[in-house]
Amino acid sequence: MSVRLKNAMMIAGMVISWSVYYAVSKVVVRATGSAFLTGFLLRASALVFLTVQLAADGSIKALFKQGKTTLILLLIGVFGFLLDLFANLGYAKGSLSTGTALLKTDVLMVNLASVLIYRKKLFISDWVGTFIMLFGVLLVLGVSFGSIAFNITDLFFILSAVCVSANAFIIKTAEEKYGE
Repeated sequence: MSVRLKNAMMIAGMVISWSVYYAVSKVVVRATGSAFLTGFLLRASALVFLTVQLAADGSIKALFKQGKTTLILLLIGVFGFLLDLFANLGYAKGSLSTGTALLKTDVLMVNLASVLIYRKKLFISDWVGTFIMLFGVLLVLGVSFGSIAFNITDLFFILSAVCVSANAFIIKTAEEKYGE
């Protein structure tokens, strides 16, 4: 399989898995009545599936031989937990479509962090592409622009997007410093 095809399949898989994840989160929050229990169940499920995968490919031993990177891995886990917690708190009282749209603001936050913190130069095409993507998310979700109203619970979705963005930078830094 070519690298391009493999990368395209990985991106498609991520899009599908995140879409399913958002829908499942809303359903589980509604079924359990608890954002905390939902976050626990989703993270516990991820722990089980990833442990099985690591055991199956024989790389579980390498996880425990990380040394200095253990703190970074723990920090990544904490931000992963927080992003789920905030999203599920938002789903407990907010709408799925609004939450999904607000969670996609992580792309905008990554752009802003890249410019403000890392002093990277983004081109006009980067910004145009970001806003087209955000507009497309709103269109696909069927968000009515006339009825957009900000609820206080929407802050949870924004906090979740902040955690996703922070986690992305932590993971990128860890990969550059310790990765393969």
